[in-house]
Amino acid sequence: MSTILTDHSDAKAYDGFGVASFTLGAIAVLSFGVLSVFATAVNKSEGANAVIGECLALIWIMDSLGIGLGIASILRRQASKAYPVLGIAMNLGLILSTAALLAIGLHMR
Repeated sequence: MSTILTDHSDAKAYDGFGVASFTLGAIAVLSFGVLSVFATAVNKSEGANAVIGECLALIWIMDSLGIGLGIASILRRQASKAYPVLGIAMNLGLILSTAALLAIGLHMR
């Protein structure tokens, strides 16, 4: 049985910033899903609306941090670009979709 040795020195490694951006995006999407279920299941009192608004603000802060980490990872030349691009897409998509939902909700009011 022979062993083939390969040199992986030219392979791109995943950057911690890119993985963090992707992870924050995934957590934010899951948090928004839980928040959506909470918003439809809970009686619409002022306290519940305040909690929903504060959680949405925290999700936006988390998304902004994820976008910043993704951009920082893309600017690093030696790292792979897969996770930062996916992280930026998830974070930016969630911010834009929630902003659109808020705009539609405020317009219908």
